[in-house]
Amino acid sequence: MCYYLYNFSNDGLARVKKDFKKKRKELKEWAFIDKTGKEAISNLKFLWLWDFKEGMARFVTRTGWGFIDKSGEEVIKIENCDWIDDFYDGLARVKFSNGSMGFLNKSGVIVYST
Repeated sequence: MCYYLYNFSNDGLARVKKDFKKKRKELKEWAFIDKTGKEAISNLKFLWLWDFKEGMARFVTRTGWGFIDKSGEEVIKIENCDWIDDFYDGLARVKFSNGSMGFLNKSGVIVYST
């Protein structure tokens, strides 16, 4: 297996893409390591995974976008969107598949949409 390491983020964790050579549209195995090199969160399968922001890490799968918490649990999953931004001040911007945009809170509730 080929590994790719990302820089540590402000939360003290670094992303690790474990099967770096997989093709773009294939699910990849991801983990987060702490500064001792120990896996803090492991066995994550996503197309792509981003760093933690405000306690949540954004991911994308073949069927949608969402967020995991620091235990690795998928806490928000949205299937009818083109993309989601990271959380800033408790809200994440979403572009829905129908072209509208909005913001969702950390409970996954849409608090504003166009």
